[in-house]
Amino acid sequence: MKSFTIYEEYFDLITILPKEEEQKDLLYKIAEYMFYDKEPTLNKNQTKIFNNLKRPLNKSKTKSKATSNQNQNEIKMESKTNQNENTSNDVNVNVNGNVFKKPTLEEVEEYCRERNNNVDAETFINFYESKGWFVGKNKMKDWKACVRTWEKKSKHIIAKEEKTVPDWFEQQLENQEPTKEEQREMEEALNI
Repeated sequence: MKSFTIYEEYFDLITILPKEEEQKDLLYKIAEYMFYDKEPTLNKNQTKIFNNLKRPLNKSKTKSKATSNQNQNEIKMESKTNQNENTSNDVNVNVNGNVFKKPTLEEVEEYCRERNNNVDAETFINFYESKGWFVGKNKMKDWKACVRTWEKKSKHIIAKEEKTVPDWFEQQLENQEPTKEEQREMEEALNI
């Protein structure tokens, strides 16, 4: 904690003390309490005033610490943002020390050919370029793993597109005998 506020009400309470030395001493001990969490050693009159001030002082201390922590977190976040902006757009050093290098279109195409998948390398590159090479809220660590994820998703999509009617429904249609009315309609169609 770097600061706290002395309100006029606090000052008025402190000035109730008859001696200026007691007032200064109490004010000093309040500062020690606020800055260093040091419990003050006070005389009877000072203790009465301090006990009246203790609750609002503690509230102030708690609020100040929370604000200080929030400011420190904001400074850390700003520092991380600046570090990310200062690093090359092509290379990323992750928290665990691994280095991520943004792939070229040719590298992604080659990897997709090796895996014989249906991933469009240009779409992949454009997608992650637009996201700043983030996967959700995290910087990408392994672009090949992302390609494999896209591969799995594309297989699922292709299978879904090819399969418009479920197997059980097709089997039911194949095994089903035509109704008498369907049989009559087929016979009439053949007679014409």
